[in-house]
Amino acid sequence: MRRYDFLMKRICAVLILVSLSLLPLSALSLSVGLDAASLLSFAYDTVGINAEAGIDIGDHFRTTLSAGFYSTSSMTDDVKFISAALSADYFPFDSLGLYLGVSLLDLFFPFGLDSDGQIRFSNHIRLGYVFSLPYCAFDLRLNLRDLVSSGASDALYLSDKIGQLSRYSFSFIVSFVYDFKENKKEDL
Repeated sequence: MRRYDFLMKRICAVLILVSLSLLPLSALSLSVGLDAASLLSFAYDTVGINAEAGIDIGDHFRTTLSAGFYSTSSMTDDVKFISAALSADYFPFDSLGLYLGVSLLDLFFPFGLDSDGQIRFSNHIRLGYVFSLPYCAFDLRLNLRDLVSSGASDALYLSDKIGQLSRYSFSFIVSFVYDFKENKKEDL
């Protein structure tokens, strides 16, 4: 298992470095946001906070790196997770804002008194819509988690512990957007 974890870390590092090094900065748009739907979890028995940073590559592609914190607040279970995910989105009709995305890597690192210490893997596809304003974007998406059976045991464990990580979930990302192309034209 250690060899597999080491290999996954290497693959993730290579994917991030390659995706960032091949792109000219003048063709990028950078967004940083928070999942407003995850903030609703404070009203329930689990708490989850999810944030993401995205880079728009041209008109049709976006890569996102997200991080999250999930915690149970029941009296019988003290399990918490820190998550990290790398995803790619494709916008077939850029002017409409609709997109289809897939996770490239989705890891959950457990800790807490009742944690088993085993890193959990997940995968998801998502269907979403982005409404953009100057310097702001609203991203509503449907997440379909673990549709294939490769991570079935991890998926059952995660959905049992954290309700937000069930097979179907919604996200509403509110982001600040900085467009390098537009701001470069204003500087000239």
